[in-house]
Amino acid sequence: RLTMRRLSGSNAVDLDGNYHVFDFDHCEDILVEDCAAYGSGRILFNYWSSQRGTFRRCWGQWKENRRGSVKTALTCYGSGDCIVENCVMTMAPGVAVSVEGIKINRRDGNPFGSRNKIYSNIVYGLSSSGSSGFITQGNEIIEDNEWFNNVSIGNAYGFYQRNDLNLRVNRVTIAECNEKGFTQTPYCKNDPAYECSWRVNSNVKNSSIIK
Repeated sequence: RLTMRRLSGSNAVDLDGNYHVFDFDHCEDILVEDCAAYGSGRILFNYWSSQRGTFRRCWGQWKENRRGSVKTALTCYGSGDCIVENCVMTMAPGVAVSVEGIKINRRDGNPFGSRNKIYSNIVYGLSSSGSSGFITQGNEIIEDNEWFNNVSIGNAYGFYQRNDLNLRVNRVTIAECNEKGFTQTPYCKNDPAYECSWRVNSNVKNSSIIK
């Protein structure tokens, strides 16, 4: 039940470490509102293995981190029943590495990843190859996540989906992608991918993908 409003943070510790600007680990009922994160750090806003986090009107500009792990602006990482709304994420000009925008993720051992609501956010300018504005993916099943009224502009990928059952996408605009607009793919740890294709299931409507 922590509330954080009108705060800014930047440059998380050293460039080679697994450090984040705003980092929440095994939490419940957190509100982060009108906050800004920028500069170095592997992840700008990280909600890890937690429940019922709300991120509202937050801004992030990713700049630098040398660790080999994936770089992200805002992620509900193994977390469930979260709300991310009216946030804006981008990266500093000239960044050469791949940076993700807003992400729902569940890896082996994470407890959660379902029923997150991602509403009315903007991700732009992630121009490096492989960078995605919006990502929902799991090495384990996640389900019932909602992405409504979001905009992805000028990112290498607009939206990337992997192993998200009953994904609902409505009124999403994807524009100026360098590589792909909306991508779906299954993930199987032991079986060929075609045997797990049922694990990719979505309802996408009232949306636009513009070159």
